[in-house]
Amino acid sequence: MQVVAFVFICLTVPQLSVAKVGEGEQTKDDGRTPLHAAVFDGDLKDVQKLIRERADVNAKAKNGVTPLMVAVGSGKLKIAEELIKSKADVRLSTPRGTTALHYAASRGSMPFVELLLKSGGEADARLQKGTTPLMLAAQNGHVQAVAQLLKAGPKKDVKEAKGRTAIDFARTKKHEKVVELLQSGSTKETPR
Repeated sequence: MQVVAFVFICLTVPQLSVAKVGEGEQTKDDGRTPLHAAVFDGDLKDVQKLIRERADVNAKAKNGVTPLMVAVGSGKLKIAEELIKSKADVRLSTPRGTTALHYAASRGSMPFVELLLKSGGEADARLQKGTTPLMLAAQNGHVQAVAQLLKAGPKKDVKEAKGRTAIDFARTKKHEKVVELLQSGSTKETPR
């Protein structure tokens, strides 16, 4: 299975309907909370209300996905900022090792990559099979994301389970600009 397919599967967070029960949160069988749902729906006011009501910003669904991962995976920057401001842990991972930074890097989403790195995201975080955010950005040809991740100082020569490095991922997909960037190690601003 390709890493890209894995990331897509993890990003699929279906809507759910949940209701408050007394002071606690009612969750679906899969562990998603009302905060997960509000984040997915993109409703900043509901997210803020739930946070004020002390919703757990680090709650994990059974698959390990947190509200921050949902925000990043569904492109909701303002909500991600609100969650981080409310102490969402950017380093949390799913049982497979996926972090919010893996999602951002695989999409090449610069605002999220920058936000997560600035907030303590680990550029060397590894999936269960050893894949790093740098490898995902390289595989998908996201030149700017690769450059930003390189500024954070990850190990470029680290290998995943099949022995591939970030440059191997870029070469396989024929992303020559990424290959050049990884070979030079330059972290200068790179055009899209």
